[in-house]
Amino acid sequence: MAREHPSVPKASSSKAPLAFDDETDEEEANMRKKNKVASAKKKQSKDLSKLFVKDVEGEEESIRFYIVEWGDWDLIADLRGQITEYGGEVVEERPIEGYCLVDPRTEEGELELATRSTRTRQVVSFLFIEESIKRGSLVPPLESLLFVKEDRPVKFHLHESLDEDEIEDLSREILLRGGNPDVGISDTQVSCLKLRTG
Repeated sequence: MAREHPSVPKASSSKAPLAFDDETDEEEANMRKKNKVASAKKKQSKDLSKLFVKDVEGEEESIRFYIVEWGDWDLIADLRGQITEYGGEVVEERPIEGYCLVDPRTEEGELELATRSTRTRQVVSFLFIEESIKRGSLVPPLESLLFVKEDRPVKFHLHESLDEDEIEDLSREILLRGGNPDVGISDTQVSCLKLRTG
């Protein structure tokens, strides 16, 4: 087990303790997960019923979401429920102002990212909803499109040298930011792998 650095006081520091060489990657990953869970619980304690509501000239207005369907009907049903539960409105046509939710791994999602964003309508990953709820605020526009280059999702290959938990975490982070984490090595723009040292 890793030791904490003696110069870092426990009570006053919100940062993770410094690790020494005898700490394993698994211990580090577990520490990160515990911090994420604690942060999520703290955020959930505030009222989020109007998370997807905006103020327009002193009036409350639901943010409109259009879902580009990709075949995962259970997930799409969950998204619809979450959007309305947190004050948003699911619409059947692309809104002039609002969001289009896509799966960047699909052809439809890639096409939507390339052709449907405007100054007032943003195309984002379906994970935008879950992450906004977890944070208690909307994911910033620049972050939600971090892995979109030339109006296309950046294609990532997550090498099998990575642990399953690392692949799952990276895949989620890439998807949230508009990238595609599920491409083969021959189609990739970015490869993520674990280097073995020692």
